Amino acid sequence: MQKKISDCSIALVYDHLLTKHGGAELVLESLLTVFPQAQLFTTIQDTELTTWHAKTTVHRSGLQRFLFLFRKRELLDAVTPITIEQFDFSSFDIVISITSSAAKGVITGPQQLHICYLLTPTRYLYHDAENLLAEHAILSLPIINWFARKFLAYLRWWDQVAVWRPDKVIAISQQVADRCQQFYNRKVDEVIYPPVIVPSQIKASSSQTRLLPIENYLLCISRLVPYKNIDLALQAALKLDQTMVIIGTGTELENLVQLAGSSAYLRLRSENIEEAIHNGVTQNKRILFVKDCSEVEKALLLAHCKAVLMPGIEDFGITALEANTFGKPVIISAQSGVAEVLKDQKHAIHLQTQDISEIIAAVKKIDTTQFSKEKLKVNSSAFSQEEFVRKFHNLVFAFYTEHSTIKK
Repeated sequence: MQKKISDCSIALVYDHLLTKHGGAELVLESLLTVFPQAQLFTTIQDTELTTWHAKTTVHRSGLQRFLFLFRKRELLDAVTPITIEQFDFSSFDIVISITSSAAKGVITGPQQLHICYLLTPTRYLYHDAENLLAEHAILSLPIINWFARKFLAYLRWWDQVAVWRPDKVIAISQQVADRCQQFYNRKVDEVIYPPVIVPSQIKASSSQTRLLPIENYLLCISRLVPYKNIDLALQAALKLDQTMVIIGTGTELENLVQLAGSSAYLRLRSENIEEAIHNGVTQNKRILFVKDCSEVEKALLLAHCKAVLMPGIEDFGITALEANTFGKPVIISAQSGVAEVLKDQKHAIHLQTQDISEIIAAVKKIDTTQFSKEKLKVNSSAFSQEEFVRKFHNLVFAFYTEHSTIKK
């Protein structure tokens, strides 16, 4: 007799827990809501950065003993394929991998159902491979470059094998589904967009009880890494002589501060968000780097901005829906996954190219386009956590029913 989903033993497998709360972590949290009985597995976890995850028991690999070493993503990515294959999932009925890297490569038996929720095909193995090699000067040395390319070729081979281990693949957007077809020649079984979650108490506390010394500024909320193209948004803001607030940290922070030059203001550890914005404005700074923000601070900045800029090509882009939740339009790449659900000049302005002049034109268009705050909010509400939980649970039930019938 087939088990009920509620009676199934379920494992969630996540690549690694080494970053602060972002879109991928929000997806993981939502899946833990879908399957509260599930156990969570990951290769390695930085508990100082993932305090949002304190309520969940995490099963980690032997790499955890060497956390100090594997905070370097390049080293971690090199050993993850071997590590992910060492987990024993033989006691579970259903295994769900949430991955943009190696978690899809876990090994399961024929009686088990393995579902992959694909965030994106591994970036550094495909469309970002050359950027990875260019980021580190040592990799430009001929012999080291040769070995690096050989090793990337091995990782691509393993990745091409690993993607066929799941029984079913769900993509977070049609764009990711298309990439899966392009890079793996595998069709996904379904697309389920990730949820947007902004607790009502956070929205209320940010928009009604606290004020900022500026209004109508541009806002970027992003991990500061090259493919996000925050540098283009920054340069556009400078050319327009408009204030831009940037939330986030990452490898590009120092480069972005240098690019902003004398227009840059960096939030001090001792400053709350109001003080940081006030001090930056008082000093006539245009680019305000507030770095890490609490959820309430992020909501406060969303409530008072003119628009959110997301010029990079996003696998999905949950931040855009968060902006709509506050009645704010966004400027997004037409190639981003979220562009599938945000219509041009109705919920967002779409960028056709990665170009500063087009971003400038889009910011000007924001000023002349009549966006309905209510329509923006209604559109984002269609992607609530409740709706995500319902869709994902129903789909897993359907897959499990089909799988159980086939394997009898």
